[in-house]
Amino acid sequence: MCECKNCKKANAENTYRFAVVNKSSTSSTTNYVVAKKTTTTVYEKFIGFEKSSICNSCIKKERVKYVLKWTALIAIGTLATLLVAAFRTGSFGLWIPIVFGIVTLIGAISLFFYSIARKDAFFAADIRTARNSNNSVKYLFVPMDASLYTAKGAAKPDLQLFKNRGGLRTKVADKLYENYLVPENSDELIDSFFTDGKSDQEA
Repeated sequence: MCECKNCKKANAENTYRFAVVNKSSTSSTTNYVVAKKTTTTVYEKFIGFEKSSICNSCIKKERVKYVLKWTALIAIGTLATLLVAAFRTGSFGLWIPIVFGIVTLIGAISLFFYSIARKDAFFAADIRTARNSNNSVKYLFVPMDASLYTAKGAAKPDLQLFKNRGGLRTKVADKLYENYLVPENSDELIDSFFTDGKSDQEA
């Protein structure tokens, strides 16, 4: 076992293979007579592969963080919607905190069960992405494990599922899928980047 890439704890329990992608976007706005249109262009560049060991403790913390973050966003969005509705209708009362509490509770419960079902590899990817990104650059860490993107009973991983779960939107996803995810020896292909003297290309 190796040292945890996140907390530096010795003997991390799990090692993951990631594709590292530099992801950025630009926006342009076109003004028309009665409206304006904003177009966002996404850029993705494959940087290399990384093998990272992440301990179970860090995965658990990231799982809790995930639930709390999205629950907070649901709560803020719900409260804003309720207040706007109340101002428009002029109807303020006990219904606001009641509806707010119900929606937030349902959201929190749903997120809790979703976080349990979500594979550890994606939380490990979240950890690595967060540690290697800032306001000016984002390095996306995509788990390279075919089983994560293969539907039950399917013979091979699904490209669209790979894009959705991996957070990729360009042809970079297609190339990673065809060259390193579909082949039966995908793990060996990725590992060759390290065993052949090629560096562990960290962002």
